[in-house]
Amino acid sequence: PGGGAMAAFFGRRGPRTPAVPVVTRPASIENGRKIYRGACLPCHGDAGRGGVGGGPSLVNGLSRDTILTVASAGRHNMPSFASSYSADELNDVAAYILNDLAKHP
Repeated sequence: PGGGAMAAFFGRRGPRTPAVPVVTRPASIENGRKIYRGACLPCHGDAGRGGVGGGPSLVNGLSRDTILTVASAGRHNMPSFASSYSADELNDVAAYILNDLAKHP
């Protein structure tokens, strides 16, 4: 019973947690700021506290790995950004969120 892509994703024990993307360089907060402004701001707002696009707050104690995984795989209404940005670029966004947005209420 079952087969194909859905069975491969869900397996026999339920959904798998997507892997954290592998980064190859230190994060650039400045590049993360630029990407955030273009891709994240419409849904998560200028300060990362949620926006008119319905995105939740990003400044509520999320970990780097959570931000990377969700940005890469998508979740709920948020699309995957894995085909738009590299793991390093998504790591830049995570660094911006954690080191700039989250520290400036």
